[in-house]
Amino acid sequence: VRLMFNDVISIHDLTSEQILYLCEKAEDMKNIEKSGQRFKLSDSLKNRKLAYMFYEPSTRTKLSFDTAMNQLGGKRDGFIGIEGTSIRKSESIMDTVKMMEANHFDVIVMRNPIDGSVQWAADVANIPVINGGDGKNEHPTQSLLDIFTLYSNNGKKLDDISIGFGGDLSHGRTVKSLCIMLSYFKDVKIYWAAEDFLGIPLELIDYLESKNVTVIREKNVKDVLDKVDFYYMTRPQLERMEGISKSLVTKMLKQYKIDMDKIKNFNGKLLHPMPVNSEVEEIEKNVYFSQAQGFLEQAENGIFMRKALLHELLKDKDYVAFNSKLDYDLLHGNNKLIRKISPKIKQGLFIDNLNTGISIDHLKYGAAFEITSKLNLADKGYIAMPAHLPPDEEFLNGKSFLKTNMELISERELKLVALVSNEPTINIIKDGIVVDKFVYLLCRNENCITRDVKEDVPPKFFNDGNIKCRYCRQKYVILNRKISVEEKKTFVESLPMSLNEDFLRRSLISTGAFKDLDKPVIFTSGELGIYYNNTEKLCEDNGKFKDYGNDSLAMINHCVAMMNESTIFDKVIKLLAEKVKQILSKKPQPWAISGGQRRDWVFSGPVARILGLPHISLYKQTGEKDKIEVVMPDGSYGDLVEGTNSVHIVDLVTLASSVIRLEDSVEKGWVPMLRNKGINVENVIAVTDRMQKDDRLDKIGVNLHTLVEIDEEFLKMYSKFPTRA
Repeated sequence: VRLMFNDVISIHDLTSEQILYLCEKAEDMKNIEKSGQRFKLSDSLKNRKLAYMFYEPSTRTKLSFDTAMNQLGGKRDGFIGIEGTSIRKSESIMDTVKMMEANHFDVIVMRNPIDGSVQWAADVANIPVINGGDGKNEHPTQSLLDIFTLYSNNGKKLDDISIGFGGDLSHGRTVKSLCIMLSYFKDVKIYWAAEDFLGIPLELIDYLESKNVTVIREKNVKDVLDKVDFYYMTRPQLERMEGISKSLVTKMLKQYKIDMDKIKNFNGKLLHPMPVNSEVEEIEKNVYFSQAQGFLEQAENGIFMRKALLHELLKDKDYVAFNSKLDYDLLHGNNKLIRKISPKIKQGLFIDNLNTGISIDHLKYGAAFEITSKLNLADKGYIAMPAHLPPDEEFLNGKSFLKTNMELISERELKLVALVSNEPTINIIKDGIVVDKFVYLLCRNENCITRDVKEDVPPKFFNDGNIKCRYCRQKYVILNRKISVEEKKTFVESLPMSLNEDFLRRSLISTGAFKDLDKPVIFTSGELGIYYNNTEKLCEDNGKFKDYGNDSLAMINHCVAMMNESTIFDKVIKLLAEKVKQILSKKPQPWAISGGQRRDWVFSGPVARILGLPHISLYKQTGEKDKIEVVMPDGSYGDLVEGTNSVHIVDLVTLASSVIRLEDSVEKGWVPMLRNKGINVENVIAVTDRMQKDDRLDKIGVNLHTLVEIDEEFLKMYSKFPTRA
């Protein structure tokens, strides 16, 4: 297991194997401490620097990271609270993050009251970012120390755990994060007792039950304590309860407080993420001196877990040199749902007499006036023509329109419109014709970072079966009824299947897959030498895969082993496997994975191995006929069942692609070669697509799926030889 240079933003980003691995490493750190060797690793992170960016107060999180970094030999600096910082001068998160990088910090720990803010910081940064708590969203390192406490007191395992929850289970981060992390393991039972207002949210219960976690609500705390080995109490998150008095919340908690009477027959461990509210006193003081008290051990475990985490993130790795060039992806979202443009404007429509400008449609009733004000149209010298339709059968609450002769609308202005009225339809009109039409989607979570106009975070979504905001990860449901089924389908299919697809694009940039060439290698398409270069960089094996020549079995074994050595390569293979699984679900067996000579095997081979499918290795020797050999899941050579379907995986699709090409009007390439052998190929997955608008795959009935699209703008930005590109 390898964690180097991963951001730690969400527990969803960790696997069960990584969680157990971190628990083992935290146990090692604990053993070092208990054996009297606290500073045994004091040279391991010597000269490394940790920056803490705490926009909110912190005691335990900040101090335990401080202590952990100190014991590993590193340095720490940063801010707690925004007083005395440039944030008071309206400095953005992006600027603050880049200043930390420019001052040669190696890792950032960040806490911020806005949901998704830390994910944005991670997108901006070229160094690891650790989430110290973002709004009501997540606090993954708290969950890791909590899960380590369970691990230490459960026979060094995380299966077969029964745990109770009490206090405020609705407004805090810790319960949500710990519950989700527990769902990674088997035979987990959760019991809870609380008032409805403070109870576990229904959507979290639904999620846990979908992961086969048993969730049972009891009438009182004693009923919970009778059934569990651990009880996790939490304070009321009064700062997150607008309009609710402390006295009312205290009254709600009264019967759920932990006192000596309730725990007199409890033989398990009582946990609490701290701090305990000394006024509400959700845990009475006498309980601190009981055998059940486990929350002070839990607090110390924060040092061991964070020490393990920092050590794994930074050990044996060179520092990241500061790069002042920003990724242009930070400017662009993927939230514009393209609408079909009518070929002609019907007479009598609201926009029919607008020659050049913008028409904003499908606004909530009365919103046009507020938008006119928000955009300062009059002050900027533009004409604003709002209009309103009263309620009717189609629009039960009525709707508004706005047209203006403003020719361009900025991202900030689009966001201002959407903040007033969600899912507006934007029509860009030139010379009396609509040239662009889209619905602007914006996350509905009121506390999401994408809704903070001054931060300029481009809204982005992904689709893991549900449309979700990239930053706060809350579900998004499209409600605009004018969007057609086909328009919605096209939009949803354009979204990445996970946050990791954006990770891959950033990895291609950070590893130098397009710029660190000794010389430009030009192929028939005029391509850069990205063929071997991007494969070598993503695999992180310094090109050793080329040493295996046409021995596909040896190369597959080598590349499977590389998954344990390279975080980037491991994620690439798992992303490819995700896409393959989606394709496999649409047709019955038998299935296989195919790959062309050498470069493609680097990706196709490990995917076949982890999915337990045969691998079809295609290759061609100079002066010889094309050859096919089949490597079975157990590593032996074999034969395919007649009628096998294959998903073909390639590293790069270009005009010169070997997937399909024409020679003297005859179709040649890997796909025709497979089909000539009776293997059905309808799907090709490319790690990178050069975006050269090639329709050859369409013509032969092949669907192209890509992880990263590489356009001209990308190459000009990131290649060492942009003019050649």
